[in-house]
Amino acid sequence: MDSTRVSDVITKVGSHRTTLENLLARNRGVVRVASPYVTDKGLLAGSNPPKVRLLVALSEWDIVAGATSLNCLQQLIESGVKCRVLKAWCKLHAKVYIFGEDCAIVTSANLTTNALDRNIEAGVLLRGPAVSQLTNWFEDYWNSEAAQPLTEGMIVDLRDRTAVLKKKFKHLRSLLRRKAISSTGQDCPSINIPPTAQYFICNTDRRHGYEAEKLMRESNFAAAWEDFDYIGHVETVKRGDLVFMYANRAGIIAVGEAKGEHQTLPPATPHRIIAGDSAEWRIPVNWLRWADAEHACPWARPPYKTFVDVSSDHYAAQRKRVLKHFNIVL
Repeated sequence: MDSTRVSDVITKVGSHRTTLENLLARNRGVVRVASPYVTDKGLLAGSNPPKVRLLVALSEWDIVAGATSLNCLQQLIESGVKCRVLKAWCKLHAKVYIFGEDCAIVTSANLTTNALDRNIEAGVLLRGPAVSQLTNWFEDYWNSEAAQPLTEGMIVDLRDRTAVLKKKFKHLRSLLRRKAISSTGQDCPSINIPPTAQYFICNTDRRHGYEAEKLMRESNFAAAWEDFDYIGHVETVKRGDLVFMYANRAGIIAVGEAKGEHQTLPPATPHRIIAGDSAEWRIPVNWLRWADAEHACPWARPPYKTFVDVSSDHYAAQRKRVLKHFNIVL
């Protein structure tokens, strides 16, 4: 009878690192790790176990895309980790962490910082005969002709070969991002912004859904509806000012030029963007650029209000980054 048992299910975000650190601290045998992608060095390099064997997949495009870090692999090797690379035709996809003869984790989490700390991953901690079976599986590949030791020379060679690809990839990503960032149907050349122009962030209130965001885009208005105590912010927006649209947990998704001063529409007023029991405060806007969440521009501190004035020098670097991100030349 197979006495293999699942000791734990690992699903909480960030719990993979904690679980692995605890097992490493107690382990006295060989640690075997199979992970296609590697960007985290802290877990293995800082554990000081008797012996660590790391089996990885390594392609030039994975390095270029950032899925695997050559610097990380080099530091792991320098710390004493033995690393071997499976040839491409093996198609390594398994993520397995084996701790001596005691236990093993089979999981969706690669040895990457995102997987260990941020991603939604799922894994199981196994004990019993399954550990020996996984060890044999690992050793078969480790000792096969398909695996070759990762050396300093290989890392130097890969770094040289991927340097050119990284430049091409960066250019391609820039082209794709520009294509993904839509506008009102026109390419956005330079625009004339008055020297006295101000900059505002309008919160799309995505936490309550996407409907308001969608309607603001379609109606060419930046707006707010809830009963709020910062109406004065809206009242300071003038024609020619720029409005940055902020989406919760995404960043700046659009840039618009104010085409007039604010409007206030009480409840039940015709032609409102959204019906409701509170007034609708809005600014007519010519949208210069609009992007999906994947191509949003990060903003350092999410606005806790809407129509926040970000015209001061304190925000100058962030404003510049937004305009560059959306290819807007003033």
